[in-house]
Amino acid sequence: MIVEYIRYTVPAAAAEGFVEAYRKAGEVLEADPHCLAYEVARGMEQPEHFVVRIEWDSVEGHEQGFRAGPRFGEFFTAVRPPDRWVRPWPGRLDPPSASSRAHRALGLFEGSSLRHTRPVSRTSITRLSRKASSDRATLDRLLDTVHIGHFAFVADDVQPVVLPTAVVRDGDRVLAHGSTGSRWLRLLAAGAPSCLAVTAFDALVVARSAFESSMRYRSAVLFGQCQAITEPDAKRRALDIITDALIPGRSAEVRASTAKELAAVLVLALPIAEWSLKVSEGWPDDPPDDVAGPAWAGVLPVVQRYDRPLAAPDLRDGIPLPASVQRLLVS
Repeated sequence: MIVEYIRYTVPAAAAEGFVEAYRKAGEVLEADPHCLAYEVARGMEQPEHFVVRIEWDSVEGHEQGFRAGPRFGEFFTAVRPPDRWVRPWPGRLDPPSASSRAHRALGLFEGSSLRHTRPVSRTSITRLSRKASSDRATLDRLLDTVHIGHFAFVADDVQPVVLPTAVVRDGDRVLAHGSTGSRWLRLLAAGAPSCLAVTAFDALVVARSAFESSMRYRSAVLFGQCQAITEPDAKRRALDIITDALIPGRSAEVRASTAKELAAVLVLALPIAEWSLKVSEGWPDDPPDDVAGPAWAGVLPVVQRYDRPLAAPDLRDGIPLPASVQRLLVS
């Protein structure tokens, strides 16, 4: 988060008009996803002095998201009336980290009814929020592509735990499974609050400096509580869904799980209800001096594929490669 301070000197006769102008400008700020909060404060000892404090999610959000956005002109017009209306306030406005002496020099300011704070939830993306996506179809494509996820939760002994496991989307829920002997899975099955992170690494962004280099990625975090699937037929169907998501068609090629095998497996379902999604798909964003330099810049896409199958050492002669595996190799 960054904080912007704007200072004004407003003649007493124009103060009411100034506040009304910021009331209208505030509607633009409240609608902007990069603005976290704003406040207009008026001097108590010198009532002609006003300070506007605006919190932004990032420098990029302020400069590229807001100032380059479609409504900045509307905001700028509202808060930049003629010179006779608002006069510059000479001197430097020190940020909150300045010395107390500098703060005393500014005087006391009273709060204003012009105050707004954007509600922030655990799914709010405040860093590089321009990359946030609320598109459920984009989330589904990520969950249908990446099948390794990491559950995070806090155990009974206040020990933080991260559990990597296979995950598969089934409609409006994510399925995971593992041994009933796993303490961590049993905690998740009991309803421990958790979050699930799933990330796709799509490309390297090679900039003209190491500082500007980055990645193209899609990353989601889902929040909630897992539910154990215990009914035998539902459990069997869920396991078939997991199998066929990893190797399409494989469940029809192999025998069904036995009752003993089913009893040894925990199957969990996490609802897709509360989530955040961040997508980075840009190009190198180098400063002009670097663009004019000799360094190469571009994007290196990541391509994932299956390699030549390796038969099990104990595979009997004459058993061909199954159709499910052949389809994976072709795709």
